[in-house]
Amino acid sequence: MQLEVAAALDHDVADVYLPEEEAQIILMQGASDANLLRAEAAQLDSEKQIFGDAMRNAFRSSTQRFSSRSERNKLGREWFRDPVPVVRDWAIDYMRRHRKDLRLPADEQTWPAPEMLATIWGDRAYWCAHISRSHQNDSPAKENDYADWRHYVAAMYADDLIVEDGGFRAIAEMCPPPKPRVLRLAAWVEEILRSPDA
Repeated sequence: MQLEVAAALDHDVADVYLPEEEAQIILMQGASDANLLRAEAAQLDSEKQIFGDAMRNAFRSSTQRFSSRSERNKLGREWFRDPVPVVRDWAIDYMRRHRKDLRLPADEQTWPAPEMLATIWGDRAYWCAHISRSHQNDSPAKENDYADWRHYVAAMYADDLIVEDGGFRAIAEMCPPPKPRVLRLAAWVEEILRSPDA
């Protein structure tokens, strides 16, 4: 059977590894099962809410911990001086809390460096940078920050992250390497057009 989805995506049918029956069920349910679509939307809303609440709580607790504006500015300067130890500390803490899920051995000396784990590094780097930037602007999370966070973590496996949104770009640029290059669309296109293969 020719899968319309594969054709629409300009993929060879051989790239789709679903049995014909399963592919048909997915296509039919996706088109006809409104409950599935509502459940997907509800899940996304729930994740956005959880993320927003977590960011607001982190902002609030760090604001309480560093109550004066000068203390928060000092924290921001420390971040800009060398963010790597901050992100590494947060990443290792995450690895400790999720050691069994990550199937890490009990001996931390045998663990990979957090920088080698792209998803964890990107996740913790984004959180740290977001909190630091929030303090600079005295503003907790905005609704689109959830999508920005997901995009940033996914981009850890890419060479380039193309960002037009100024707030998202500022956070992505604050994150320490390893990370993708952060570029505006015009700069990325210009670079491609200048390449010898263009």
